[in-house]
Amino acid sequence: RSFFGIEPQYQVPSYVEFTHVTQLPWFLLLGLLAGVLGAAFLKLLRHSELLFSRVSQPLYARMALGGLVVGAIATGFPQVWGNGYGATNQILHDQYELSFLFGLFVAKLLATLMTVGSGAVGGVFTPTLFLGAGLGGLFGMTLHAGHVAETLPTAAFALAGMGSVLAATTHSPLLAMIMVFEISLNYTLMPPLMVACAVSTLVARGLDPETIYTEPLRQKGLETERESAQPGAATQQTVGDLMRDPVPPLKQTSTFHEIADRFLTSSNNFLPVVDDKNSLVGLVALQDLKEYLNAGQELNGVIAYDVMRPPPKCLTPNQKLLDALPVLLNSEQRNVPVISSQKERRLVGAVARAEALGLLSEAIAPRSTPGG
Repeated sequence: RSFFGIEPQYQVPSYVEFTHVTQLPWFLLLGLLAGVLGAAFLKLLRHSELLFSRVSQPLYARMALGGLVVGAIATGFPQVWGNGYGATNQILHDQYELSFLFGLFVAKLLATLMTVGSGAVGGVFTPTLFLGAGLGGLFGMTLHAGHVAETLPTAAFALAGMGSVLAATTHSPLLAMIMVFEISLNYTLMPPLMVACAVSTLVARGLDPETIYTEPLRQKGLETERESAQPGAATQQTVGDLMRDPVPPLKQTSTFHEIADRFLTSSNNFLPVVDDKNSLVGLVALQDLKEYLNAGQELNGVIAYDVMRPPPKCLTPNQKLLDALPVLLNSEQRNVPVISSQKERRLVGAVARAEALGLLSEAIAPRSTPGG
């Protein structure tokens, strides 16, 4: 504040205040909606990341695709660009029509999903506040359109929406309340904000045990505090929870020299081979290439199809990690391929064998206790 002054980032109109306890039920209802939105937002982020992981292109290409979609959205709703401070303040000052605000809400949601899903560094904190303000604004404007709760300004619902959606995505109602108070410097809505944040947190926890910050840790195989208290929790994880980008595949027509270059520039002992539909058709083993070299054969006409092994047993994203144990134990690969389904066999990712077996070993083995 010494450097930037005491002006709040979000400007709340001076007429916004909480006047009577009979107004609380509206904020309870808003908290219910915010809890549903928070849990849905997390699931949509998860699916967006999974969708982009199935695009068999390098990270920069996926980010470019995400940027292209966000750019297309911004042609209709330029407010989705950046941190959204300006648009959020517009919502707090009731500057948008109901229909436009609904479109802007959907556009911001899609833009955030595309940004995060494609791997771009965009963050989710300010988009969460934006979506919360949008939800609260839509809720308040809808009530006013029906001549209900007209004594409560739209800004009151927008501010409560910001806090309650933040609480729903973090499962931290106290944090959300303090953050909203600090960034708005408005303390007049404490009772309704407490109600909305508490309700949204309870609803969100019931719908999804993860938060917007613990979910990425879970996907990387890192145990959260909640999971560490549950023996064997890792056995309930799916292959999709541990899935990472697939090992860049070879084509069936890749030359011997291309294959050799790929092995020289990677630490993989196997490389997947796909057809024109990106379906897994086989594997090339580093050991097999050594045999070709030792045999002294003419290699100019040799392609991946000639040296590949038949496709192995693979994993699928929805498969339980415990059910995948036989495949993991029998696999020689450091990164076990993950396919869309056993029928379609489209290559969508890979699971690090050592990481998966390590998690299962810790989950299955009895935990030591002090003095035990």
